[in-house]
Amino acid sequence: MCMRIWKFPYGYVKIEVICKRLERFVNAALACGIPLHNITRLSSCSLIAVVPASKYGEARSLCADIGADIRVLKEGGTSLCLRELCARKALIISLIAAIAAILLLSKRILFIKIDCAEPKLYQPVLDALEIYGAVRGISASSIDRAELSKSIADRIGSIGFANVTIDGVVLRVETHSALERPSDDGSRPKSIYSDKDCVILSVATFDGIAAVKPGDAIKKDQLLVSGDITPEQGGEGILVRADAEIIGEVAYDFSIRIDPNDLRPSRSGRSEDYAVCKLFRLSLSPSLSFIDCELENRAMLPFDAVFLPVFVHGGSAHEIILKDRELSKNEMLEAAEAELSAQIHRRIPEGAVIISKATELIWEDDGALTVRIAVYTYERIGYTRYL
Repeated sequence: MCMRIWKFPYGYVKIEVICKRLERFVNAALACGIPLHNITRLSSCSLIAVVPASKYGEARSLCADIGADIRVLKEGGTSLCLRELCARKALIISLIAAIAAILLLSKRILFIKIDCAEPKLYQPVLDALEIYGAVRGISASSIDRAELSKSIADRIGSIGFANVTIDGVVLRVETHSALERPSDDGSRPKSIYSDKDCVILSVATFDGIAAVKPGDAIKKDQLLVSGDITPEQGGEGILVRADAEIIGEVAYDFSIRIDPNDLRPSRSGRSEDYAVCKLFRLSLSPSLSFIDCELENRAMLPFDAVFLPVFVHGGSAHEIILKDRELSKNEMLEAAEAELSAQIHRRIPEGAVIISKATELIWEDDGALTVRIAVYTYERIGYTRYL
């Protein structure tokens, strides 16, 4: 049993010893503290034994001292595996690098799966994830799922709720519309909740009990119409599928900063002449040395040598590169307007009616422009939850 404990973990060497007096070798080995196991006598002058790998050197020195021959028959155990690994440094480095990569990547988001009922919402949801910072490679522990869900719903008005889950290295986002419509299995009772902060303008209840009235300022996820219509006096509970049309006034805040300098496509100053032959809608493109260029046509001549309507267009090709240049105030205002329009289009649902806008322009000391816009809308409010 003792041998089984040390044999593999500590390594072992199976040896054959040849000498005239085997008893002398065995006694000398025991005296030197060299353990011998599984001793098998082959003949009067040879035996086979197993020694720990750490004692093999002493056994070989002992054989040299007494004039015996020693031969290794087999090696095994952990020590042999370690020696073979140490002899392959490239393999060890590769294994360590692979393990480190697995440990590192297993804690990061490698795939993003988005499940939208409406395909047109896929790209806005992906943009919302990028704005939040939830991109491939980010640490999974740095994502606050509740905050990310709220951020997606706030940026995309038509989404009432976004279910965010992390499954290993996969970030999954499942979106739900702001107001669910009755489905074929519409018998399941539901209540209606607010999908955003707003002031109630009107409540038209078709089924259920209204929990708010016009003029109430409500918070997101607040109960609007309850599907539980059980009488206050008690009795058997009565649950219905709440149905109502709720209009609210919603306030949105938008802000954008435009730096005074920006990379814009501009002519580099290099140009070369070009010529293009055109026949009907077919043309032979010129071979230019510029990757990006702007063509400036100067002449169009008919090619009379053939009976087909061939025309030759000639002019100059100007190289276009990105240059860091200072923007004028008009260009900064146009860039801010374009960016804010894109934000408004992403956040405000299609059915909303914009009733007012308040714009504030701030010219910073460094020349940058900050634009803030407050937008007020009238829109349908509410999403449903099963009871």
